[in-house]
Amino acid sequence: MFDEFLGWLQGQLVRLGLAGLARGILGILGFGVLLSGLLGNLAIKAGFLVAGVLAVLGLLGVLLLDRSDSRRGRELDRRLLGRYCTYLKVRGEQGWTISRWEESAVLKPNGDADERIVVTAVVDSDLLDFFAIRTGPGRGQSQLSRRHVKIGVGSFEGEGLGSSQWDVTSHWLNDGRLEVIVHFAHPLRRGAIMRLVVDKKWPGKWAPLMKDGNPDTCGVTFAHPIDYIEYSVLLPVGYLVHCDPVGLQEGVDDYVVGVKTSGVEQVEARLVARSITEQQRVGMVLRLKSETNHLVRVV
Repeated sequence: MFDEFLGWLQGQLVRLGLAGLARGILGILGFGVLLSGLLGNLAIKAGFLVAGVLAVLGLLGVLLLDRSDSRRGRELDRRLLGRYCTYLKVRGEQGWTISRWEESAVLKPNGDADERIVVTAVVDSDLLDFFAIRTGPGRGQSQLSRRHVKIGVGSFEGEGLGSSQWDVTSHWLNDGRLEVIVHFAHPLRRGAIMRLVVDKKWPGKWAPLMKDGNPDTCGVTFAHPIDYIEYSVLLPVGYLVHCDPVGLQEGVDDYVVGVKTSGVEQVEARLVARSITEQQRVGMVLRLKSETNHLVRVV
């Protein structure tokens, strides 16, 4: 009889998982505490209540541990998947060239940002099974901060792939960047053109600029020459900003950088660069305009 019970319990664990089983135990305990409150004397009530509280605390601890183990397992799977994809790219089995990069950021006064990247690329290998980009704040972030970053692929176009024919994984690299990998349902062939839209919600990414008033830099680097780069940063209403190019020389590089008014009392810093060489980091540094070391807002 006991062996049969153990077999049944093992089956329930496999079917429901630890979390499902814990919910069932909590329900039984709650029912027992309710009956003791209705039918028992004071000592029995107190005993059941104490037992119920201790059991709940113990189960919560088990559930938190199980959740932590599950999170670590998922993170390991993502890192390994990203590592193998990188190996395939380094070996030349998977390759692409980005021809156009358009990135935009809408800032909030506390430094949070809603960002979007639109990428156009061409397949260089005979067959391509995935496509990856890397993005980050340019500085280290805590594990807690990373958990609040939300990122997803809004759309993907490439050789007839529809919205249900690709999957997305992401993982953090050792240098603090987030790698986003799009996995195709079927491979793209050499010469195919891809267009990818990535949306990001990044809490605190621009905090050095918006909260601390320090200069902040945004920039990109590519492994191959790229035809067109566009980067725009829209500030909250009332903020003034000054921007300068990074990695670009006047009279040598083909670029335009400046600040323009967008809407009512809202400014946008924008950089457009063309024909950029490989490994050339380009971007712009932003500074909030100030007087006597105080941030200035338009009122």
